[in-house]
Amino acid sequence: MWELIWSGNYEAADHISKRGRKILYQMVMNIVSATSSRSSKQMHVSVYYRNKKQSAPSHSTKKIAIASMHRLLRTICILITRLP
Repeated sequence: MWELIWSGNYEAADHISKRGRKILYQMVMNIVSATSSRSSKQMHVSVYYRNKKQSAPSHSTKKIAIASMHRLLRTICILITRLP
C-alpha cells in the first residue's frame, strides 16, 4: 500500500510519523466517544472498534485502536480515489 515518493529533493518514507499516529489515534478515539451506542447514526469505524472490544476483551485498547486507525485510513483512501 505504501511506496517511496519523491518530490523534488524530498524523499518520503513508507511509514506514518509519530505525529501522524498521534493524530489518527485521537481521531479514532473521538469518533468512538462521539458515536455512543445509543446514537442512531454510527460510523463504521466506531462499530468496528466496539465489535473488536467485545469479541476480544484480552486485547489492549491500543491494539484495537491501531486496527481502527487502519480501517479509517483505508476508508479515507477509498473515498478519495473513488469519488468522481
